[in-house]
Amino acid sequence: MDLEIRRRRQEYLDRKEKLPADLDALLKSKQLTVLWKADTSWHELVLVTEGDEMRLSLDGQLLAHHRSEGFAHPMKRWFSFLTPSTVWIDDVKIWKIK
Repeated sequence: MDLEIRRRRQEYLDRKEKLPADLDALLKSKQLTVLWKADTSWHELVLVTEGDEMRLSLDGQLLAHHRSEGFAHPMKRWFSFLTPSTVWIDDVKIWKIK
């Protein structure tokens, strides 16, 4: 997280103003949305962070990859799943591969 970007963005949010075009474009370059049609089947989701790249695979098929300098941060203690609806997550495993 870049605290300077966060501070700059927060000023506009506090005033309930639209973000300037350059800041909006910068923030959009740091996010990726993957659309997936909901179903009731169980799937295997694999998320790999390697250097500044993150890759997302579902049932062995690469769905998305995204690069951001923040992914290369040496200390990774937190991640979250942001979903627009309810999901069930079971059997989570985390590995650190050197």
